[in-house]
Amino acid sequence: MESEPNPLPLEFCLSNQTDISIDEHICNNIVRTVLKGERVDASSFTIVLLPRNSLRDMKNEFFHLDVYTDVIAFNLNDEDENLEGEIYISPEQIKLNSDAFGVSFKNELYRVIIHGILHCCGWEDETAVLKSAMHRQEDFYLKKLGAHRA
Repeated sequence: MESEPNPLPLEFCLSNQTDISIDEHICNNIVRTVLKGERVDASSFTIVLLPRNSLRDMKNEFFHLDVYTDVIAFNLNDEDENLEGEIYISPEQIKLNSDAFGVSFKNELYRVIIHGILHCCGWEDETAVLKSAMHRQEDFYLKKLGAHRA
């Protein structure tokens, strides 16, 4: 039987550098739900909301890709330490995506947050098979959080 993750205090931070209002309590709940479900011990997790061009600059700087993106995820911890995750999100890009996909902004926002957390937990999406598996996991957490109806 697998053991539960240690109930260490999780330091959560939401830094919003955009003019779009985001509920910190909901973000904190999403982070905690996914980390618990993935059985990942974490000491800190930060979500930073940035303008669309700022994320594009980061994607270029860190991944050498000059493209717009909705989320970038980083693990700041050493391999033998509890997770210290950081995700950067563009609400502007999420709004564009939600319009293109025909879903609500909230639904797409929650999916992107979950997606970033899953990357910090070790999920990858480089191939069609991995992307499909990750999408199913996102759907699982959206449903678990009741956000699939958002």
